[in-house]
Amino acid sequence: MKVGGGGGGSTIGIIPMRATTTVFAEDADYEAQFKKLQQEAEDRLEEKVQELMKNVDNVGAK
Repeated sequence: MKVGGGGGGSTIGIIPMRATTTVFAEDADYEAQFKKLQQEAEDRLEEKVQELMKNVDNVGAK
C-alpha cells in the first residue's frame, strides 16, 4: 500500500493476520474462547500500533 503524496512516498506492508484459536460448535465454553480470541486480537493490534508508531518516529526524524 502506498502512503503519502508527492515525492518519495513510503510503503507500508500489509500482513494478513489469522486467529490461532478456533471455536467449535460443540464446545460449551464459548465465553472463554471468545475472551481468548479478543486477547489475541488486542495483542496483534498493539504490536501493529507499536510498529506504525516506530515508522512515524523514523519518518519524523528525517
